[in-house]
Amino acid sequence: MSFGIFNTIAAIFIENTLAAARVNTVMQKRQRLLDRSVFSQKAAELVQFVWGVHKVRAQAKREDSPEARMHLLNSLEPMTEEDLLDAANLQITPVFFDYLLGFREFKTILEELDISE
Repeated sequence: MSFGIFNTIAAIFIENTLAAARVNTVMQKRQRLLDRSVFSQKAAELVQFVWGVHKVRAQAKREDSPEARMHLLNSLEPMTEEDLLDAANLQITPVFFDYLLGFREFKTILEELDISE
């Protein structure tokens, strides 16, 4: 009988510990996002990645294989002033967004910005 009570108490303790850890992780993520410099850096990284993929994809064949994606990632270049102006008019269609979701790097940036897919 006392063994069952001990198991119940241990389960409650573990459940509360895990819940506190989840809350702590969420709070840390929110705090990072509130830091303007971190948010600005991640937002800039997102824009540069999206623009780079758009630019290379527009120049190349729209082949969609793992090898083509790897080649595309390796050919991304830093944005120029002209790119920044052009990127302001970029419209991300559902098809292009789905294409971006095929990149682990894109998903990572979204997660770091606490943006759900």
